[in-house]
Amino acid sequence: METNYWEIKRWFTENLDEPKFDPGYQAAVIIPIIKLQNNNAGLILTKRSPNLTKHGGQVSFPGGTKEEPDKDDKFTALRETEEELSVSSFNYLKRWEFFWTPFYSTVSSFLGFIDEAPSLVNYNRSEISSVLQIDFADFENKDIHETRNKEYQQITYKIHYYHLKNETIWGATGGLINKLVELVRQI
Repeated sequence: METNYWEIKRWFTENLDEPKFDPGYQAAVIIPIIKLQNNNAGLILTKRSPNLTKHGGQVSFPGGTKEEPDKDDKFTALRETEEELSVSSFNYLKRWEFFWTPFYSTVSSFLGFIDEAPSLVNYNRSEISSVLQIDFADFENKDIHETRNKEYQQITYKIHYYHLKNETIWGATGGLINKLVELVRQI
């Protein structure tokens, strides 16, 4: 699997088409892809505060729920990312994937490339308990990935789990990571 930041960024900027269908959305996230010191690509994820009523203690991409003044999903994703991580600038930002959850919500995702890893010390501690940077090379280890079938309202869903850095990533975040890893493996 290609893990060099510049190669991954080049491939996505040359080959990524935005989805043709827009189903609307209830939440939006940015998948921040950063250049690590070793020139590998890395992901920024957040561990949500355990005090939050929705998804407390879970690992996720920065983003959140659509609010009344948000004009579109890109605005929601950027607003939430700046609110959570104080990151507002991306070298390349493009809508990537709509992800449907079993709870009838649609998450709109954007790939956001950042050529120089930002300082992540000023994150919003009322919403985020920690920030994780994960090297793409970690995903080459297939032992960290498992799938489980979960039934919800008589429908069986395949849920992707990633066991990384003393954290388990699953749900919509695990599903988006799985799609991203599978795509990067084709580069």
